[in-house]
Amino acid sequence: MSNEVLNEDYEIFFFADANLESYYEENPIFIYREDNFIQFELLNSFLVSSASENEARNGMIQCGNELSYFLKLSKDITEIPNNLDNHQFKYMLILLKFLKAVENKNFFEFYQALICQYFFHQNDGARRNEYFDFEKIFNSNFLTRIDFSIKKNIFSTFLNSYMINYEFHNGNLILFENSRKFYDVALFDENIPFKNLLITDFRVFCILENILKDTNTRKIFKLLLNETNIKSLIINSYKGCEIFDRNLHFFILSIHTFKSIVMANFIKFSLFFISKLKAVFELNIEYLSLKNIVVSKSILGLFLKKGGLKGLVLYNVNIMEHYGFTDVYSASNETLHFIDFKNVFIGVNRWNNFFSSANVSKIILLFRSIIAEEYFLQEFKNLNRKMNVVYFKAQFCFRKISKSFIKCLNNFEHLKTLKLKGNLTVEKDKLYLCQVIENMKKLKYLEICQLSYEFESFSLLLKFSKIKALHLENIFFDNDTLLVSLFENNRFLIKLVLKKITISQLCLEEIFKLENLKILKLQFCTIKPNINCANINFNSKNINYLNLDGTSLEEIKNFNIFSQLDSLEYIYLWKCNYLLVNLSMFSFLCNLKLKIISYEYNDLYFNDLNRIKKIEVLEELILCGCKFNDCSFCNLGNDCGFFNSLVNLNLSFVRIKIEDLIYLKNFKNLTKISIELDDLNLNIAKFIFVSLPIIQIVTNFVTEDINYNEICRYLNEKNIEIF
Repeated sequence: MSNEVLNEDYEIFFFADANLESYYEENPIFIYREDNFIQFELLNSFLVSSASENEARNGMIQCGNELSYFLKLSKDITEIPNNLDNHQFKYMLILLKFLKAVENKNFFEFYQALICQYFFHQNDGARRNEYFDFEKIFNSNFLTRIDFSIKKNIFSTFLNSYMINYEFHNGNLILFENSRKFYDVALFDENIPFKNLLITDFRVFCILENILKDTNTRKIFKLLLNETNIKSLIINSYKGCEIFDRNLHFFILSIHTFKSIVMANFIKFSLFFISKLKAVFELNIEYLSLKNIVVSKSILGLFLKKGGLKGLVLYNVNIMEHYGFTDVYSASNETLHFIDFKNVFIGVNRWNNFFSSANVSKIILLFRSIIAEEYFLQEFKNLNRKMNVVYFKAQFCFRKISKSFIKCLNNFEHLKTLKLKGNLTVEKDKLYLCQVIENMKKLKYLEICQLSYEFESFSLLLKFSKIKALHLENIFFDNDTLLVSLFENNRFLIKLVLKKITISQLCLEEIFKLENLKILKLQFCTIKPNINCANINFNSKNINYLNLDGTSLEEIKNFNIFSQLDSLEYIYLWKCNYLLVNLSMFSFLCNLKLKIISYEYNDLYFNDLNRIKKIEVLEELILCGCKFNDCSFCNLGNDCGFFNSLVNLNLSFVRIKIEDLIYLKNFKNLTKISIELDDLNLNIAKFIFVSLPIIQIVTNFVTEDINYNEICRYLNEKNIEIF
């Protein structure tokens, strides 16, 4: 039996059960044992199988290079040479991959030493021209054979060498000013098909600029970005900047690898930053996102006239000329795949230009101005051609939508997702809207949010549709909005959201018959009285997300669904009657699944704490406004199962004792806490917070006390933000 890896001149063969009698030597070059500094899965499995069979087995590794030298390196980290060249570096990576190095503490220590020596050698000014072939390694097919984890380790070592604070999140690279890591995941756009480099603040931007001054460093940084598919640049400035250097060269923009640019939250100096985007006009930027920013019409016009954009995102973008996008022409209409406009003033001419030539597949719109909304509707109702739109979401300013608007939805015959929020449909047009939706044969997700609306007209439509997600909502609660029968014979629903709606017995029975249902939200709903629980058959046992915020469960108090939800991962309960629902009711089979418990403004007793402490993977615990009866938070005890998993704890408006503060030290990975503080426990809290990896504290405690202000400054110096 043999395994092999081939790469240009590099060959490695491993033979198990080989006849090696002629190869035995009194002083072997290398012997692999269980205590080798670097452990290899391939060799470990061979040792284990040999031991289990109670007899020695022979194995041989054969290669075309001096493998023994590199195997010796795996025994002793101090043997890594100071002048590591490309050949040695490349071969060592192949060895680590082929023999399946175990990624433990020793591995990362060895790896960091290997990479650091290599980078040091390449950056030796006297040898740079002679030895620098780093680009050749990355531009060849060599790294296609290297796992992503190894590439990420190379990147990590590079960043560590410059003492940059960073984190990888789902393949995205986030850079921080300090070790307290806080960032907004909403900046990652699912519509952009690349991984992101997120610069969390202006100060981080300046740190990176200083590092990238060196041309060679920029080359390495670019190559590492390419190998990890990071082609989207996000520059955030939520803190702003106190000291601003207008002589910044923006080296990051000279790295011609980005296909997407996102600039967000530039309250100051946004015009200067935007003007620097001219540097990327020659690049093939495919996605442009501007969020909470001021921009000149001329600069934005340059982007739109250039063409080639596939995605355009504009959130709260103010045009400094105060005319909005009234006459900004776009040459990208034919290439755009999606647009996402929120609170942006766009004129009639711009919409006319868009609808006459655009081929977008996704449209997301949110209006905060009646005039801006009117301009859109004026041109939308004139649409007289088919469009390949598969996703359409529009949130209006509570205005009446005409029949002509509904008619134009027929042009989206390939629609899979339809979301209409805040619009009023005239009574006589309700059936027509249902007919239009019924013609959308590919529709899978339907969301209708109205001021106050009877949804029964959707009954016939939903009984025979293949809609998988349904969201029906009244903006204001209306007792007359009653769901009687809506889900009969529907076998496809996976997600159901009902808000501010009155639910009948028949409707409730149909909901609980949905066998494929995974997400159920009944928020601020009313269940009609006199429900006969004996007639309810609960088949929705696959629910993993349950939200019953504000919904009275009085009418189904004899029907405990919580004990039947074995797959529950997320639970949200707000102002529930303790006798009707409490934490002690949860199924014990979800102990290894529950990640979020939101239990706000409810009563808590010992039996609740004894129940939830058995959960082992809890990441968020929200107990805002809860009343602890004859118990306290610290009564979770020393055997609480989520000491190592909890990252977010909300105890806002909860009376906290000193014992509770001390108990917080058990949560080793807690990064965010919302808590009530007072003069009596401030000093204790200070030392506890610093001992934990907390990056954000939210408190309602406000005082002019000098001690409190000093503690706040102290925590800020420790990179802990207080809100």
